[in-house]
Amino acid sequence: MLQGKIIQWIGDTYFKQEKYDRALEFYQQALPFAAEVKEKSFKANILVFIGLCYFNQKQYPQAINFYQQALVVAKEAEDTGHEGRILNAIGSAYFQQQQYDSALKFFQQALPVARKAKNESLEIDILANIGDVYSKQKQDDRAIEFYQQELQTARKGDKKLLQGNILSFLGNTYFNKNDKIRALEFYQQALAIFKAVNDRPQQLNTLTRIMRSHDSIALSARNKKDYTLTMNEANTIIALAPEALNLARDLKQKSDEKELTKIQSRAYTLIGDVHQNLGDLQKAQEFAEQGLKIARQSENLEAENYALSVIAGVYLSLGEETKYIDLSQRELEIAQKLKKPVSETRALLNIASSYQLLGNFQKAIELEEQALTKIELVDIKKLPEDRQFYAWETKSDVFWTFSRTYISLGEYDKALKFAQQRIDLVQTLKKPELEAAALIGLGNVYTARQEFEKAVKLTQQALDIAKQIKNPEIEVDALKQLAKVYVAMGKYQQATELANLLLETADKNKNIKLKLDALNILKDVYTAQGNLQKVLDLLQQSLTIAKQDKNPSSEFWILVNQATFYISLGDYQKSLDLSQQALSTAKKVQNPQLEAASLFLLASVHFAKGEPKKTIELANQGLAISQNTKMIWVEMLANAVLSLGYGNLDNDQKAMESAQALLALTRKAQSPKDEKTALTFLGHIHRKFGRKQEAIKTYNQALAIKVSAKVVGADSDIYAGLGRAYADLNQPDEAIKNFREAFTRAEEVRRGFQGLTPDLQASYWETIADFDKVKTVDLYRQYADLLLKQGRTVEAQQVLDLINVRDLREARTQAKNNSLIALGFKIQECDQKKCSPSERSQLLDQVEAINTQYDKDLKAIENEIKSRFNKDDGAFDPRFKSKPKEIVEAQPGTVMISPFVLEDKMWLLLTAPGGVNKAFEVKVSRKELGQAVKEFRDLMEYCEGRGGSNCTESDIPKIQLASKKLYDLLIKPLEPELKANPVKNLVFGLDRVIRYVPMSALYDGKQYLIEKYSIYNILSSTLTDVKKPNLQATKDTQVLAMGVSDGLPNVEKEIDNIVKIYPGLKFLNEKFDFRTLRDNLAGKQILHLATHGQFISDKKNKTYESYVLLGKDERLTTSKIKKLTGLDKIHLVVLSACRTALADSLEQDGIEINSTAYEFMIGGAKSVIASLWEVSDPSTAQLMEEFYKNLATGKMTKSEALRKAQLSLLHPTNKSTEYSHPYYWSPFILMGNGL
Repeated sequence: MLQGKIIQWIGDTYFKQEKYDRALEFYQQALPFAAEVKEKSFKANILVFIGLCYFNQKQYPQAINFYQQALVVAKEAEDTGHEGRILNAIGSAYFQQQQYDSALKFFQQALPVARKAKNESLEIDILANIGDVYSKQKQDDRAIEFYQQELQTARKGDKKLLQGNILSFLGNTYFNKNDKIRALEFYQQALAIFKAVNDRPQQLNTLTRIMRSHDSIALSARNKKDYTLTMNEANTIIALAPEALNLARDLKQKSDEKELTKIQSRAYTLIGDVHQNLGDLQKAQEFAEQGLKIARQSENLEAENYALSVIAGVYLSLGEETKYIDLSQRELEIAQKLKKPVSETRALLNIASSYQLLGNFQKAIELEEQALTKIELVDIKKLPEDRQFYAWETKSDVFWTFSRTYISLGEYDKALKFAQQRIDLVQTLKKPELEAAALIGLGNVYTARQEFEKAVKLTQQALDIAKQIKNPEIEVDALKQLAKVYVAMGKYQQATELANLLLETADKNKNIKLKLDALNILKDVYTAQGNLQKVLDLLQQSLTIAKQDKNPSSEFWILVNQATFYISLGDYQKSLDLSQQALSTAKKVQNPQLEAASLFLLASVHFAKGEPKKTIELANQGLAISQNTKMIWVEMLANAVLSLGYGNLDNDQKAMESAQALLALTRKAQSPKDEKTALTFLGHIHRKFGRKQEAIKTYNQALAIKVSAKVVGADSDIYAGLGRAYADLNQPDEAIKNFREAFTRAEEVRRGFQGLTPDLQASYWETIADFDKVKTVDLYRQYADLLLKQGRTVEAQQVLDLINVRDLREARTQAKNNSLIALGFKIQECDQKKCSPSERSQLLDQVEAINTQYDKDLKAIENEIKSRFNKDDGAFDPRFKSKPKEIVEAQPGTVMISPFVLEDKMWLLLTAPGGVNKAFEVKVSRKELGQAVKEFRDLMEYCEGRGGSNCTESDIPKIQLASKKLYDLLIKPLEPELKANPVKNLVFGLDRVIRYVPMSALYDGKQYLIEKYSIYNILSSTLTDVKKPNLQATKDTQVLAMGVSDGLPNVEKEIDNIVKIYPGLKFLNEKFDFRTLRDNLAGKQILHLATHGQFISDKKNKTYESYVLLGKDERLTTSKIKKLTGLDKIHLVVLSACRTALADSLEQDGIEINSTAYEFMIGGAKSVIASLWEVSDPSTAQLMEEFYKNLATGKMTKSEALRKAQLSLLHPTNKSTEYSHPYYWSPFILMGNGL
């Protein structure tokens, strides 16, 4: 017996060392000893260990054989503990051989035995094994049932680590069930336990599973277009990643680290992917590049590939096809390295799509053929189930890419063949997402073929499928396609309804690209309906969005549409500017097709401007760039422009060649609308070169072509051509008949001008209607002339009346070039001299033109204006134009300037007499302007340091330099207007930080502004009246002069001088208190306070208090000023103190809401003179004396009196004192009524 046990112990030692062959030798030697003894457990134990040796060597049948022998012995010994373990071991051996039914049979036998033996550890092990069997059999609910039993048993024994493991198993099971939310619940519970017991490897394992679950949820949400959930899950991964990665690195688990970085990279890329789908390309690129960086650092090719695909998509959306190709090439390399043919196919398609956009269709077709060959070699049905959908989608897209190429080439039969192959493929798969996308594609081909009813039917089927499967992205694609088809069919109401629905969706999802698409559909609708103001508004809105989104590709097409719009209305300078911008944008994205298109557009503008040589030159440049391009619309555009250019150069042959080529292309493209245009061009060429009958025949061919969509003004140019041809043949009746048709259609167009500026309406008459610079107005005149020659005077008069109105209102187009101040003065003069009604009407037309543009400029910043005046009651509101008109007309030679500061620019709003208003845009940011103001104020603060003694004549160049910067921003843009007219007085409605600067001190390089104009400021409209007071020094104008001389030795002299000039009362020092001020206001017209003044800010609590110092250190605060009665009788308050004009705003934004000056005006004072910085006592006394002397004469306004006083310090006759630095003469500003 002892010898047998010793042999067994040797076997156990080898077993522990995992030397199973040696262990078997000794167990086999021990076995005969077991037969000799009566201790059955000894024999059973040896048999079990022999079985375990075979089990660990994966020799499962042998293991089972010995387990079965051991089981017999254990049963004979009635050893339930041993019996249960052996049954469990047999089940495990079958489990390893994937014989799950047999395994389950023995586990189920083992479970009651273990429970009978009250062996909790064994019971837990068996429950786990049963759960594993059910999990392998895909019976997840049964697996969960046994794992839950296992968990309950483990909790009884308070086995924390075991509980954590079981919770992980439960999480895994729910993960396999695709219930990632429930999986996360169990993983989170497990993680908490592993953290509590400080099991770091299990923490890492569980964190990885948690991140894997969030990743799976995010990917699923992305595929379902649930972008909110995608973003939330991706952000959760990003938050978890640092902790998980630190654990992996600490534990040196490279494989885990690699998986975690892959998930982290994909999270960033997913967020980028979402932003790309929502049209926010800047954020898309930012996040995808972060994902790419992580992928490359961890050398994870799959993650890199995904990030590259998103970044490439951004470049494609931006129109940067070259960069897109580079990235797609890298995607192809990665796919080849990973040996993923489906990914290779996708990369080939991406590159092909880019060559499509670049117009290199031969290269695109080569790549598409490679992609087709590659995907045909893939047995998709043998791929893992989760990868099959992507593979079928890729194969479907191969056919669609072919189809798109042939649509662009105008080869619609081939396009249809591939689109039908795509449909045939996806319908066999029974995958609704793919079928819906294929139906939309097929509808697209039928739209190109002008078979609109088929296109609608197919797209409607796709829409129904998208709604059934609740796929919002496909639904949006179908709605877009339907809306475009409805536009082409002329069903504008349906198109508008769908476009508005798309707009709602875009705004809800913050999808910029979709919004631009919807706005473009609406633009097409309103263009066809002739609502041109709406078209212009939509184009401007679209351009603003595209610029904010920094999307040059979208911006290019909007610029092209805008240029085309202005060409149609005859504003060729505007269209030229826009075409140049489009060309610059095309060059920026390095797209030869777009560059060529913009050159052709420029060429057409130069044709309209009567420059045929330039037309041909630009057209040839476009052809040279697009020589490899066979895109049909580019070829059509090139030939159209060339036919016009050669026609104007009198080159009949080349003009005809180009027009015939254009006609052939339009027929190839099966485009009735374009064919009609080509025939019209041919008709014009025939007529120009004397082939009248051929022209008539060609025009009638054009008229015979039917176009589905009714467009306002359609065929007007054809009927006009016929009218001219019959007139040339001396057939007046036929000519008149056709001119009448042209006239009727042209008037339909003009009825859509409502809302357009008068000058834009007028420019329509200047549109080029035929070769040799024949204008629309010339056609009207020719029609009227024919009618007169036929004695049809009444009809002729109707046409002539329209022309006369046009001639009268032509002045509107000149309004831009005329001085608006001069125009205002003319209106004033006209009103004074009672000029003729027609002359006054012409002037008012010009005013209307200018003011319409002004109103549009203000409309663009209306929200900012409202916001500003909600915060700042003291600001001047430019929307109320009646008050500025009243102010500038109150005194001859006056204009008003109101700067309005935005974050990225500033508007200078100029008001002239006659109610003329214009906005001048200045490219300066609020920050830049604030820096310029700060530079000026810092120099003044330096002067304040020693009561002004810091600043001498040698410091003047510094302040002039700072002042010149402000002059260039605030006055220089208006210089041409101011210099060209007899302007004497400038009134300012200042905004934001500009209030910190006295306008009088602005320097033009030679002179200060005060040397040329009298100046005053106004606050809000309600605080400004324009009645001229009489402040001549008589008994009727009395002053109340009060002051504090402590620290201000010149105050007493200042007060004495004032009461010598004006009759009144004076109070100094202790006698100057609030009660004395209050009780002596009655009957006074001027209130003069010479004392200290200051503003104290409590930035922590965001409050400040302003005050003027009275005698006995009493403070005259803003709250006390509110208590003063009788201020409404005061014409002028002079605050001869320190910084009384403005408060120390917490944001340093010039808001004067609590300033002392403002409070006096709120109380009813008509005007206030106050200071912007701590003033010099002696210079102030001198300035005030001069001011009151000037004012007392009664011969000048308050603003002129202040100007002369300031000039007396700037250019003194007595050089004994030097006050020429602006610190001394410019601190006081006049606010309110400056008369």
